[in-house]
Amino acid sequence: MKLPIAFHNSKDFGLIIGEPIKLGKPFFGTSEEYKMVIPKIKAEYKKIEENSGRDLNSVLNIFLKEVSSYAILGYDFIRVLSERLNISEIEIIKVLTSTDYVLSKIEYIKKNFRKRLKENPLEYAEEIGELVSLLGVENTYNLLKKNGIKVGKTTLNCFYKVAMMPSKIKKLIEENKLPLTIAFELPEEKIEEAAEKVTGLSFIEARKVLKEIKRRNLLK
Repeated sequence: MKLPIAFHNSKDFGLIIGEPIKLGKPFFGTSEEYKMVIPKIKAEYKKIEENSGRDLNSVLNIFLKEVSSYAILGYDFIRVLSERLNISEIEIIKVLTSTDYVLSKIEYIKKNFRKRLKENPLEYAEEIGELVSLLGVENTYNLLKKNGIKVGKTTLNCFYKVAMMPSKIKKLIEENKLPLTIAFELPEEKIEEAAEKVTGLSFIEARKVLKEIKRRNLLK
């Protein structure tokens, strides 16, 4: 289970790495989870700048392989790299999409794409959602299409939505208590409450409950 991480290059405070801010919405994880993850990412990121004069593909590949087991990076990571290393965002994207890290994700997605029942639904969602978070929907769509994987942009956004859900909801998916197809439809507002109400229900029953929740929200 991975936590979204935000990068910001501040003129006053330098590089800031932390939890993304979602005003009025649940946190992605607990403070304890972030206290464990953020120092690791800071230490690994430091190595990028220390070795920026070397082969960037190799440097980024090592970084991404290390942090991908516990973190989901956003496009802000590319923006920060561009500013701090003085390399265009387009060039960084080219390097990223040619790393073994990204290529292995594409291979994993291709291997599981045709399987109706995924062995690990959460992992599959996070693998795709992680690419969307890092590269954006358009770049991810084109990258997958180039490799023979046809996933619509709406579906890509659904996987991204799951990847960015609070860890307590991801745990329900991981434990097969909440199907991905239902997680896709959870409303952004009061997402945790909605997840609790549909956990353990059949697909048809869960759809009915979600439809009623959305109807009530529209009436407010």
